Amino acid sequence: KRSLSVDLVMSWVPALHHCEHAEESVRRVDVDEDLLDEAAGRWFDAECSECENKEENWVCLRCHQVLCGRYASQHALKHCDGGEEGHSVALGLNDLSFWCYKCNSYLHHLTIRPVYDVYCQFHEMKFGEKPSAPFEGSTDDAKGDDGDDDED
Repeated sequence: KRSLSVDLVMSWVPALHHCEHAEESVRRVDVDEDLLDEAAGRWFDAECSECENKEENWVCLRCHQVLCGRYASQHALKHCDGGEEGHSVALGLNDLSFWCYKCNSYLHHLTIRPVYDVYCQFHEMKFGEKPSAPFEGSTDDAKGDDGDDDED
């Protein structure tokens, strides 16, 4: 008897812990804290500004334009390759991943401060709560489980 097997080819791209383009390319979005639900709808329901695609969209973190990814019509890639300096880092709206088109790699959102700050904004919009803060001086520094930073 022949057994059925499925061979899956999976590629894994390690995330960079440093990106020389992040400081220049990453800008926080202006979000009114009282209108987070409205802002979430604006971003997470957005269409590609070039082709109206609603799947696999990315946000240029320099100009905040929403563009489709490489598995759609590649408008985010074309935007980066368009010659304007500083438009190299984008945020994937599906999974909140970060990609640098100049480094050709994912960026680790917990180890690159400008990326982390934007991650916090979009995490709160998408999930309705702030993520834990791994950086000292973050918007909301991580405290103990009880919110108290006293040692027991």
